[in-house]
Amino acid sequence: MRYLAILLIAHGLCSEVYSTLSSNESLSNPNIKISDDDILLWTRVFMKLSSIKNDTEYLNRNIFELNQRFNELNKRQANLETGLSKLRQSHDVNVAETNIRLRNLENLFSSEQQNVISSQWTTIMRRQDGTIHFNRKWEEYKNGFGNPNGDFFIGLETLHALTNDNRSQELLIVLTDFDGQTRYARYSSFRIGREDEQYAITELGMYSGDAGDAMVYHRGKKFSTLDRDNNSGNLRNCPHTFMGGWWFHDPCYSGHLHGPYRQKAEAKTWGLSWGPWRGWDYSVKYAAMMIRNKM
Repeated sequence: MRYLAILLIAHGLCSEVYSTLSSNESLSNPNIKISDDDILLWTRVFMKLSSIKNDTEYLNRNIFELNQRFNELNKRQANLETGLSKLRQSHDVNVAETNIRLRNLENLFSSEQQNVISSQWTTIMRRQDGTIHFNRKWEEYKNGFGNPNGDFFIGLETLHALTNDNRSQELLIVLTDFDGQTRYARYSSFRIGREDEQYAITELGMYSGDAGDAMVYHRGKKFSTLDRDNNSGNLRNCPHTFMGGWWFHDPCYSGHLHGPYRQKAEAKTWGLSWGPWRGWDYSVKYAAMMIRNKM
């Protein structure tokens, strides 16, 4: 009874009881004695217990929230692992498909060219039959479009990620004309910038090959599309005139592989041009751009 009364007093709910117990002469039980020290002690104990209870409830809420966040992070990790697995599978398929196409082209190459063409190239762009048009807007070029088994572009964002990996990338461009001749242009390194840099060609290494060095004039140039002309120094709107996104310079291009696909060599209305080889009024039949880790 003594401790019950003390707890009631400590809780601040029975000051009247305490007054009664202190003044009531009929309480002759000597065991019922409540001192001020007892009240102070048990008040402190109760306040400490209340504080511990509040802290425990706070910790329980935090633990619950942390568990929820942990579960959410686990789900995100699982989704990322699934996405990475799909990306790896897609990359492996792309590499395997590229290797098959390269082997099919080997009989067209000289022995010197065959030394250049080997495995582990990732195709980033292909033009072979005109089933996919390349006169597209910025967002489409950013995200990529087309069929990886046919005409397609891998996407500027993906290309930026691939060329800004820890290892430097080589660039290989393969061209075939309507007479069946195949030429190549190879660059010892290749890198493009971020979107806020308009995916400019920030690095282009030494040229080798027999198609001629058209890309050297595009080094450092920003990418432009139908709806976003980033070549501000040129009076002509190059992507609008030549109908395709590209790293245009002034006066527009030395090589442009994203123009309209033509079913014959003539390109007076613009096409897939590689000036140093067949001139600017000739549209090639086949064009591909590939990258791989620098050997």
